[in-house]
Amino acid sequence: MSEIILGGRYVIENEIGAGGMAIVYKAHDTMLNRSVAVKVLRPEFKQDEEFIKRFDIEAKASAGLNHPNIVSVYDVGVHEGLHYIVMEYIDGITLKELIARDGRLPWRKALKYSSQICSALAHAHARKVIHRDIKPHNIMVTADGSVKVMDFGIARAASAATMTIGSKVLGSAHYLSPEQARGGFTDERSDIYSLGVCMYEMVVGKVPFDADTTVAVAMQHLQKEPADPCTLVDGLPEAVGHIILRAMRKEQSQRYPSAGAMESDIMRVLADPSVTLSDSDSDAAFYSTRQIDVVDDSMIKKAESEEKKNASWLIWLGSALAIIAAIFLIKGIFFSGSDLKVPNIKGLTIEQAYEKLSEMDEEIKIRVRKEEYGEMDEKDKIIEQDPQEGMKLPGTKEIEVVIGLGAESFETENFVGLTAEKAQKKAEDMGLIVTVEDETDDDLNEKYKEGLITRQSIEPGTEVKYDDEITLYKSKGGEGLSPKMISVVGKSVSDAKAALREAGFTNIEVETKESDAEKDSVIEQSVKEGTRHDKSALITLTVSGGRAVSSGTVLMFTLPSGTEPVNVKVIKKDNGESVYSKQHNAGDTVRIDVKVTGKMTYEIYLDDVFWMEKSVTN
Repeated sequence: MSEIILGGRYVIENEIGAGGMAIVYKAHDTMLNRSVAVKVLRPEFKQDEEFIKRFDIEAKASAGLNHPNIVSVYDVGVHEGLHYIVMEYIDGITLKELIARDGRLPWRKALKYSSQICSALAHAHARKVIHRDIKPHNIMVTADGSVKVMDFGIARAASAATMTIGSKVLGSAHYLSPEQARGGFTDERSDIYSLGVCMYEMVVGKVPFDADTTVAVAMQHLQKEPADPCTLVDGLPEAVGHIILRAMRKEQSQRYPSAGAMESDIMRVLADPSVTLSDSDSDAAFYSTRQIDVVDDSMIKKAESEEKKNASWLIWLGSALAIIAAIFLIKGIFFSGSDLKVPNIKGLTIEQAYEKLSEMDEEIKIRVRKEEYGEMDEKDKIIEQDPQEGMKLPGTKEIEVVIGLGAESFETENFVGLTAEKAQKKAEDMGLIVTVEDETDDDLNEKYKEGLITRQSIEPGTEVKYDDEITLYKSKGGEGLSPKMISVVGKSVSDAKAALREAGFTNIEVETKESDAEKDSVIEQSVKEGTRHDKSALITLTVSGGRAVSSGTVLMFTLPSGTEPVNVKVIKKDNGESVYSKQHNAGDTVRIDVKVTGKMTYEIYLDDVFWMEKSVTN
C-alpha cells in the first residue's frame, strides 16, 4: 500500500480504532516530529454539508480546550474530500477496554478516574463546550492512572445534523441521558448523567440498563430507575452509591448542578468513605469552598520537572511557529499571485459569504478561527474578517473569520395565549429551537381556544441561551371533551341523579347501605370529583338506608383502656359476614343491635387484629 500523507505532514502508520463516525489512525507529524492520532470521518458523512460545517466549527471550538485530562486537538483539515482531526496521541487503553479486561474496578480507583473526568468536564463546561457523548469508549487511561477525555464537541456536530447515518447510530444508547433519548434539551447535566452511568459500570462491572435493541435501552433510561450499586457490590460505601444515583436522576434539575460539585463529593468520599452525603451539603460545599488535596514532595518534584520540560518544548514550538508564520507572511506579500481586493463579508452567513466570494474567484476559502458571543442579531453571522475589506487577497486565497453566537443568554418571553404560529415564530426569532405539541390537559384545552398556546416548557423570565430547546403546547379546544365529575355526596338520591344528568352523565346506578346518615341521602360516589369521564361511564351512588330495626338482642362489650382510638369490626363466625365497623375511643362500651335466632357467635377485631369472641342468644 502506498504511503498516505494528510495535509502534507501527517504520515499514516496504522489503524488504532474505529467507530460509527470515524476511523482513528496513528500517524507521524513530520513537521514537529511526533506521534499523533488522526481521526478521519467516514465517507458517508462527506456529502452532508450542514454536518461538515458544524463539525468543523465544533472541532475548532474543542481545540481551544487546554486541560491535562482532555485529549488536545492540534489540527483540522480535508484530504481528497475526507475530513480529519489531528489529536494528541495517548499511549494507553480506553476505559471500556480496561473494564472488559479487569471486570469490576475497585471503588477507590473508579472514584479517582471519575474525579479526573469531572475536572475535564468542569473545564469544558466553563467554556460553553458540552461533550454529549461521555462513555468509556471516549475515555483513555494511561499506565500511570491518568485519564484523558476525547471527542469534545463532535457529538454536538452529529446531533445538529442527524443522529443516524444509514443504519449507524451516533453514540451509544447505554450512556444516553433521558433528555437525549427523548430528543429534548441537553446541557452540562447531560454529561453528568452519562458520567454517572460510566461510574456505575466501573464499580458494578456492567451497565445499569441493557436490552436487545437501542430503542429498548433508551426507554429504560426514560422510565426505569437503576438498581442501587450498594445492593450489588459488597462493601461499597453508601456515599459512592449516592454519587452515582444522584448523577443519574431522570430530571436534570435533580442531578449535580455542575461537574465541580460532583467532583467535590467524590473527593469527600475518598477522604472519608463513611461520610454521609446530602444534596444540599455537597452543593453548598462546592459553591463556598473547595477542598485542596494534600500534595507530597514527590508530586511537587514531578510537577516541577514536567513544568521545565513543557517550558522548553513550548519555547522551541513558539520559535518554530514564529518562523513558519514569517515564511507564510512573506509568501503572502511577495508571491500572492492575485490582484483581487477582499470584499466586505461581515454581517453575512458563511453560505452568503461563499456565494459572494464565488463571483470573484471560486477558489477563495473561508476558515472559521473561532466563535464569539455578542449581539443578539449576530448569530451565525461573520462579525470579523481577516484580511479586512479593500486589502489584497493573499496567495492562499483564504479569509479567516469569527462567527457570532448571538447573545450569550437572554430571558424567555411569555408565549401563553398567542396563536401557535405567532408564538413559534417569535421564539425562533429569539434563537430558541421550538417544538409545538398538542395539549393533553383537558382543563387547559377547555380554558384556551383552539390553536392558542396553553403553556410552555420554559417559564417566562427564565435565563436561556441560543439553541436552547422549548416546547409550546397548543390547545385543541373544549369541544368534544368528556364531562367533569361533580360531587353529589350529601344530596338526596333524586337531586343527585338530576345533577349528574345535567353534568352530562347518563349511566347511574344506586345501591343502599345501612348508615347513620339521613335515609335516602348519598353517602358515597364511585367516581372522584373533578375527574373527566365518558358520558356513558357507570356512576354508582351509595345511598343511606338508615339503621336496621333492632330485634331486641344486643351484643355488648367494653374496649380495653388506652390512649389511641381503635377501629372495631364485628363479623359472624359461621359465615364471615360483617355486621359492624366503626372507630371508637379506648375504654368505650359498644352496643350493637343484632338479629339472632337461637345462639350466634361473633368475632371482634381491633384495628384488624383478632381480639375476642362473644356469643348472644335470643
